[in-house]
Amino acid sequence: MSAWRKAWCAAGLLLPVVAVVHFVVGLRQAARAPEEAAWREAADVVRAGWKDGDVMVFVPAWAHEGVPAFEGLDVRLGESVDWHEVTKLGRVWAAGWTGRDPEGMPEGAFREADRRDLDGGVTVRLYEPAAARPKLLYDFRPRLEDAKVARVHKDRREECTIWRDDAWHCGAVHPWQNVGRRRQDVGGAMRDFIWTHPLDKGAPIEIRWPSVPLGTRLVVHFGSTQRAVDSAEAGGPVRFQAKLGNEVFADVEVGKNDPEWHEAVLDTSARSGQLGEVVITVSAPNYKDRQFGFTGDSWM
Repeated sequence: MSAWRKAWCAAGLLLPVVAVVHFVVGLRQAARAPEEAAWREAADVVRAGWKDGDVMVFVPAWAHEGVPAFEGLDVRLGESVDWHEVTKLGRVWAAGWTGRDPEGMPEGAFREADRRDLDGGVTVRLYEPAAARPKLLYDFRPRLEDAKVARVHKDRREECTIWRDDAWHCGAVHPWQNVGRRRQDVGGAMRDFIWTHPLDKGAPIEIRWPSVPLGTRLVVHFGSTQRAVDSAEAGGPVRFQAKLGNEVFADVEVGKNDPEWHEAVLDTSARSGQLGEVVITVSAPNYKDRQFGFTGDSWM
C-alpha cells in the first residue's frame, strides 16, 4: 500500500474518534449546566451593578437556560451576537460556566473590569470599553428621523413625510411598506436595523442623510430577514447601494435566499472632520417576501 493511501486510511479511522470526542465534550458541558437557583444568583449580581446602556450575553452563546432570571435586561440571544452593534454601546455583562470570554468579542474593544465565581457554578464577568476602542461618530438607525426618505417612481418622486411608530411612511401609514426601526432575526442573530421593504417592479426606495460627520471609516451592513431567506415564495434578489456624495462604495445584489449579513466599508480618512451626504438605495424586481434591512455608522 502506498504512503498516501495509508495516510487516507488513517485519517478515515480517526473520524469516528473525533466524533466521539465532540459528543463527550457536549455531554460534559450539558452536565455542568447550572441549576435555576445558580442563574438567579448570577442575575442578582448583574442587576446590582447594572447601568443604562449595559448589555448581557451568555457563555457559551447557546446557554439560554438562565434567560428568565435576567428578564427586563438587554439580553442579546442567539448563537451569534452582533458584536459590531454591541461595540457601539456601553458595558457588557457575561454569565456562563465555560471560563472563556464571550465568543466573537472583538479583540481590544473591551477589558475585563470584574469577575465573580459564584458557588452555583456560574461565572459573572463585567467588561468595560477599552481605551483603544474606536469612537462612534454617527449611527444611522437612532438618527433615522434626520433622514430624507423617498420612493423614486419612473415618472415621479414621492417624498415620505409621515413619521409614525418609529418609521417613515409614504402617502399613508402602512404596516410593512415603510422605512423604520425594528429588531428581527437577520444573518443568524437578533439585530436592531433599519427595515426597508422594497417596492414592486424595481422602483427604488432612497434614504438620504444630508450631513453625516466623517472620521476614518464609514460602515454599512445589510441583508434579508430569516423569514425572507426561508420563504418558498420569495420574489427575487434585492439590490442594495450605498453612496457617500457621488462615490458608490456598495452596490450588491443580495440573492433571494441569501442568509448573510453583508458588510461594506469605506475609508474616509481623507475627509475626516468634514460632513458628507450618505444615500442608501434599495430596490427589487419583485417585492414578494422581500423583508430587508441595513445599518450604517461612521467611526473615528
